[in-house]
Amino acid sequence: MTSTQRTSFATGLLAFALIAGCEDPAPVVSTFPVLVRAASEDGDPLVDVPIVSRSTVIGRTDTAGTLLAQMQGQEGLDVSFAAQCPAGSKPIGTPPSLRLRTLGGGARPEVEVTCGRDKRTAALLVSAPGFGGLPVLVHDREVGRTDVTGTAHLLLQGDPSTPLRVVLDTHSLPDVVPPSPHRDLQIGSRDDIVVFAPELAQAKKPEKKKKHRVKKVEAPRILRPEKLR
Repeated sequence: MTSTQRTSFATGLLAFALIAGCEDPAPVVSTFPVLVRAASEDGDPLVDVPIVSRSTVIGRTDTAGTLLAQMQGQEGLDVSFAAQCPAGSKPIGTPPSLRLRTLGGGARPEVEVTCGRDKRTAALLVSAPGFGGLPVLVHDREVGRTDVTGTAHLLLQGDPSTPLRVVLDTHSLPDVVPPSPHRDLQIGSRDDIVVFAPELAQAKKPEKKKKHRVKKVEAPRILRPEKLR
């Protein structure tokens, strides 16, 4: 190899080394322990609930409603967590997230997921004193009747924000006013008590006019002159 060839070869090696040195180093992937707690809206632990992160089930909660997950990723990566809630319930709020980081002293970050019932209950009290046996309708379907005191206790269930129209059907009493009163309400985000107390009354019937009798007045008798004798 000539001196010129040796010089060119050395120059090429130096250029390759410079290029290789400019490349970004491979990202460092570490393991971060994270304690996930799953609870109901009442604060009770949820047992054997799958926990999902990055579209993957990372484990199930234990008898205390917790899961010690070993999350892999780069330092500072934001990850979110969600629970596959039991039947009849659904996740509440936005899925919580945290940033993967190493804490000193053996501490580990914690996150909590919450499940709440997917149906809510409205306890409906209908009060119409003195008007027993009247049907209570919800969306034109009878769900109960007032008792002898004019009271009805009903439980209505539905998704939160579900609109409901409650009607007290008075068709059987055509003289009652107002006829078939109603109230519009909706299922709330929490169980609630709703009172429907329409003021019912019997309509006054128009009084019949008394007929006045016209007395007949007899015409005065005219005596003839011959009868005066």
